Amino acid sequence: MKPRLLFFVWLLFLPIGSGNETKATLQVVVKDELGAVIPRAKLLVRWDPASLQVEASRGENPDTTSQADERGQMAIALNSGFYDVLVTSSSFTPSCKKVRIKTGTTVSMEFKLKADPLVTAELGHEIYSN
Repeated sequence: MKPRLLFFVWLLFLPIGSGNETKATLQVVVKDELGAVIPRAKLLVRWDPASLQVEASRGENPDTTSQADERGQMAIALNSGFYDVLVTSSSFTPSCKKVRIKTGTTVSMEFKLKADPLVTAELGHEIYSN
């Protein structure tokens, strides 16, 4: 066989992929207690060291931040492991949940934030005029 032909045969056996085979996707949607989306909510994803006990874990990950779009949605690529997911938005009580991410999967989470009673007591209806 010619070297060029051998090269193309060799290429056929290479794995094909985008390079994100070690990643998973976390999709988050943020709504208020009535079901309306909360645009521009902030998200903090913090890696949990318990992930080191998980065989597929790729080691420590830095904290990841994101912001929801106008539809209250966001998506983040993460390594496999356990994470704390914190969602905040102005005038709402923050919410935090633990999530397990596995390589090659998509995990969807929905957060329903409640109007914060401290802010509501002081500002009342004014919190919705901004």
